[in-house]
Amino acid sequence: MGILNISKNKHENSNVPTTVEEAIPIYEVFEDGIFLVGKNKWSKPIL
Repeated sequence: MGILNISKNKHENSNVPTTVEEAIPIYEVFEDGIFLVGKNKWSKPIL
């Protein structure tokens, strides 16, 4: 039973994103629709 308790605690402390904002951090948004999502990483949504 001790092994199960260790595994359970390990999962409770993990940093799993629960929202889209946490999963995809956006640092800056520009007027032309380009997002800065990381160091030298850019993204532009296509509709």
